[in-house]
Amino acid sequence: MTWEDVLKIHCGTHKVDNEDEEETKALVGNQKRIDADGDGKITGEDFRQLREKKADPKPIIIRTLKKEGGAAGLDVLCKATGLSKKECKAVLDSMDNVKTHKDGDIILMDGL
Repeated sequence: MTWEDVLKIHCGTHKVDNEDEEETKALVGNQKRIDADGDGKITGEDFRQLREKKADPKPIIIRTLKKEGGAAGLDVLCKATGLSKKECKAVLDSMDNVKTHKDGDIILMDGL
């Protein structure tokens, strides 16, 4: 493989030698994370698989609390995670490093 081939693959203009195969572009950046089935193409099947596989909301909650300065309301956390208030409260109750203030704010206890 020459440096020209590498450059063409990197910029997405690589042509497939075999005419039976369709032209493919290399995935760049975070596109590899979207390719759920690992076939090198982003299709509707990838998005279906990603919707089915829910991410663990705990890192999202921690990241949101850090972004908000260490404390946030329940509505902010529900919006960030995409969970209902009931589901969000259940996740928060299972976390040891967050506490609920008497006024209702959720506080991140890391570093205190």
